[in-house]
Amino acid sequence: MRVLKSTIIALLITATEALAYGGGESGEGLSFMMILFMGFGAVILVFQIFPALILFCGMVKGIVSATKSTKETTVATKK
Repeated sequence: MRVLKSTIIALLITATEALAYGGGESGEGLSFMMILFMGFGAVILVFQIFPALILFCGMVKGIVSATKSTKETTVATKK
C-alpha cells in the first residue's frame, strides 16, 4: 500500500509539472477568435465616436449661444 501511494504521488508530481509547462514557444501569433474579438472592440469604439462628436458639438454650440444671449441681454438693458 505504501509503495502504491508513493508511486501515485510521484506520477502526480511529474504530471503536474508537465501540464504546467504549457509549451510557451509554440504560442506565437494571434488566433482567429482573438482577432475577431479585437475587431469587435474596435468597431464598438469607432461607433461611439459619432455620438460623442455630436454631443461635443452640441455643448460647444450651447456655450457659444449662451454667451451671445447674455451679451445681448446686457446690451438691451443698458439702453
